[in-house]
Amino acid sequence: MHIIKLFFDECCSPKLPGNIIEAYKEDFPGIKTKHLTEFFKAGTGDPEWIAILEKEKDWLVITADRGKETRKPKLPLICCQLGVTHLSMTPALSHDGYSAHKHAIFSVWPQIVRIPLIPKGTRVSFGYRMTNRGLTRSPHLSIDQIPFDQWCENKKIPQFP
Repeated sequence: MHIIKLFFDECCSPKLPGNIIEAYKEDFPGIKTKHLTEFFKAGTGDPEWIAILEKEKDWLVITADRGKETRKPKLPLICCQLGVTHLSMTPALSHDGYSAHKHAIFSVWPQIVRIPLIPKGTRVSFGYRMTNRGLTRSPHLSIDQIPFDQWCENKKIPQFP
C-alpha cells in the first residue's frame, strides 16, 4: 500500500491535517499530513516552501493558489517544474471555507488516494461539478478539464486496491 502524504498551503485551515488523520488513520495507518504554518510564517513565498517538498516528491500539496496573481511566482508552474503534484481548489470551493474544504476532501477521498499513482508534478483541479441544471453541486476532481476517474482510465492509472 502506498503512503498518503498531504501538505496543506496556508489558504487551508490548520485544523484540516488533524481532521484528515483522525478520519483515516485506521484505514491508512501511514498517512502523513502537514500544514505550511508548521514550518514557515504565513506569507512565506511559494518558491521557498515548495523547495523543501522537492526532495520528497510524494507530498500532495493542497492549495487555493491557482497562479493568477501577476506579482508573484506562479505556484502551479513551480510545482510542475519541481515535480510536486498539487490539488488546486477552484475559487468557488476556496471561498466556501473550512467546513466545505473538509467535507469536499472526504467526498473525493477515494480519488485522492489514487493521486500518488499519477505522474509527479500533475495539477489536479478541485472544485464543484454542477448537476440538476446548476441546482446541485458536488465536490469534483479533474485534470485538464477531464473528470479525474476518466483521465486515470485514459492514462491506465490503476485503481486503488
